[in-house]
Amino acid sequence: MNELRKHAALPKKVREVAILTVGAPFGARFKLYAHEIMAKHFGFSAEAVASLASGISPSELNQEEKIAYEMASVLAKGKIVPDSLYHFATEILGKDGVAELIFLIGAYTLLATVLNGFDVPAP
Repeated sequence: MNELRKHAALPKKVREVAILTVGAPFGARFKLYAHEIMAKHFGFSAEAVASLASGISPSELNQEEKIAYEMASVLAKGKIVPDSLYHFATEILGKDGVAELIFLIGAYTLLATVLNGFDVPAP
């Protein structure tokens, strides 16, 4: 996680959208708690944060954030990213941005699974 954060090129808001979107289907309480705080700190409205944590795409997302939501939604369900979404994401985020997003989603999927496995509560 530190390496993903240390070398991040994606905007922080895009990253938070992906992280909260992955957290929603897993319901990892600690992860949602921590990243709801971060999302508010980065400028998301309370309504947008609540929507993301519930698995709903808020209307206030910009194009990059919408792509992060769509990619995270698909991958968190264990599905394959459609070619059309992948190519569109590459146009907007670039190949390196898409790769970073996919690694980020994978890392937070693993983290959510571990937190749920040990039933880590929110403080």
